[in-house]
Amino acid sequence: MVPDATAIAGAAGDSSSVVLLVAGESGAAQEAVTTLRGNGATAAVLPVRSPVQALAAVAVHDPEVDFADAVVAMAEAAAATRCGEIRRSAEAAPDQRRAVQAG
Repeated sequence: MVPDATAIAGAAGDSSSVVLLVAGESGAAQEAVTTLRGNGATAAVLPVRSPVQALAAVAVHDPEVDFADAVVAMAEAAAATRCGEIRRSAEAAPDQRRAVQAG
């Protein structure tokens, strides 16, 4: 379930600065940022493709630096993070190096 903009903005409470880490569709997050900014908060959306990227962004967050600089550092950390996954193949398939067998 994807929360709506009101729920996202409500979850931020009375925070003065908010960075929303979003995987996938960010329409509700963009609306929430607009609502938060209308309420006087500084807010930004930071797209991530994986939980590992979100963790990297949170890991470098420094509440003592300027908001824009913090968002840039978080975005750079997320972008520099690589992750992968291993899946079981449902059927045989060609690969660049060798054939992939089912299972």
